[in-house]
This record gives sequence, structure tokens and C-alpha cells, in this order.
Amino acid sequence: FKTPWLIRQEAISTLEKGKTCYTANAGLIALREEIAKYFQRTIHTSYDPNKEIIVTVGGSEAIDLTIRCLIQPGDEVLIVEPSFVCYRPIVSLCGGVPVVIETKEENEFRLTADELREKITDKTKLLVLPYPNNPTGAAYNREQLKEWVDYALENDAIILYDSAYECFITDETLPRSIFAIEGARKCAIEFCSLSKTAGFTGTRCGYTIVPKDLKFTASNGKEMSLNAMWNRRQTTKFNGVSYIVQKGAAAAFSVEGMAQCKANIKYYQENAKIIAEGLEKKNIRYFGGVNSP
Repeated sequence: FKTPWLIRQEAISTLEKGKTCYTANAGLIALREEIAKYFQRTIHTSYDPNKEIIVTVGGSEAIDLTIRCLIQPGDEVLIVEPSFVCYRPIVSLCGGVPVVIETKEENEFRLTADELREKITDKTKLLVLPYPNNPTGAAYNREQLKEWVDYALENDAIILYDSAYECFITDETLPRSIFAIEGARKCAIEFCSLSKTAGFTGTRCGYTIVPKDLKFTASNGKEMSLNAMWNRRQTTKFNGVSYIVQKGAAAAFSVEGMAQCKANIKYYQENAKIIAEGLEKKNIRYFGGVNSP
């Protein structure tokens, strides 16, 4: 869908004013503050916009940068599939070993504890959880997601949580973020993209939450702050998302901007409902369309 008008208007106004300069490498502070306010409104969780939120060129750049930051050659990364296509090649390009866990229809395409245990080795470093899932539409409730947070805490593992479709969740009992789960700040990184939330598929803007509580053991055996390492890598290798795009993104996270985004999403979901009803009449089984596209 088209980017809502309030967001386009802010970007146009920014360009007309000639504001085409560099931004902070981690993103405009005004945008990071709006993202922090959004999390406070939706999951009642606070983040430091100066240290824990980093703006990226969509979700894909965030995924790539995080995996490069975390794995060494030979490290294994557990990847739930079906899922977004980029996880496997990114791991391979970094010298890691992608280990695919095929989820099953009978489990509604959610990862089970037994499936996970079968794939874990002493080389396992990361677990990629993309939920709500693309393309299956599967979503976790709090109890199910808590199991993976507890697993990560017990096994000194890190969860990469891709929440690109969180804006499609309509069931208020389902968590919109892994950080709605107690303990996740110590074991998880979350990516999100405005492509699905606000129609930024061409303008490209996303963000990553890297909590200050998150630590990991480096190859030399020392405990390090992943937040500090992530910030260092991001701000060294990358000059930031376009100023114009970030100003539009900040408008997207405002109360009015998000209301316009939700109106677009509701229209999309109504179309999905019509398709679903048609499939049901034909006795054709389908997935998704409720808390995901």
C-alpha cells in the first residue's frame, strides 16, 4: 500500500526546506525518541533512544549487520523455516553454518522444543525467530514465546527476533515484541521494518533494539556488551538512513501517523478476510490472514 499522506507530507516538507544533510549514524534522535514512545504505548516497555535503538536501511540491513557482529566462521545459526529468504545466505556469507529447522503444519508452523533440541550442538550460537511468520502467518502467544526466552537464558544463547509483521497482530493477548516477555532484554535482539507498517518498501527504513543488558562471550573468553559492539560496528560502517526518509519515519510513529498506518493495514486485512472466506467456501485450507498478512 501507499505510504500514508502525513508521512509523505513530512518527507516532502523536509526536502523543500533543503534538509538533506548527514544524520547521526545511529539515526535521528527525534526518530529514535518516537520509536521509544511507540514501545511505551504498545508494550509499556522503556528503551533508551540514545543507546538501545538503532535506525537501519530496512530490516534486511539490520539482520545482516547483527549476524556479522555475532558469529565466527563455523558457528551454527538455527533458522526456523518456512521464513524470509535472506537468513540462510547471510549466515553463509559470514562463514557461519545455517541449520534449518523445518516447522510443521500440525504444529501450526511453530517451533517445538523437540525440534529445537534435535538441532542443537556445541557450535550453536544463534536462534532466528521470525514471528508473526512470513509466509505461514504463525504467531506465538506469551507462554510459547516465554519458553524460548527461558531456553536462551539457560543456554547462554541469543535470539534474533524478526518482528516485521507485528503491526498485523489483532489479538491483544499476543505479544507484539519479544521484549514483552520477562528476561528477553538479556538474551534477545529485535528487528523491525517500516515496509509493512507504513509502506516503506521503496524508501527503506527499519530499526533494531539492542538492550544494554545483553552480554555475550567473545572468542577470547571475555564477556562483552553486545550493545556497545553493535553501536561501534553500525556507526563505523554506515552513515545512516537518508535524513528525508527518517523525518517521514518519525511522523509514522506519531499518534496520528500510526493511526493512518493502521487504517491502511485494516483495509489490507479486510481484503485478506474476503479471500479467506472464499477459500473456506471452497474447502481450501489456508494459513495467515489473521495476525499476519
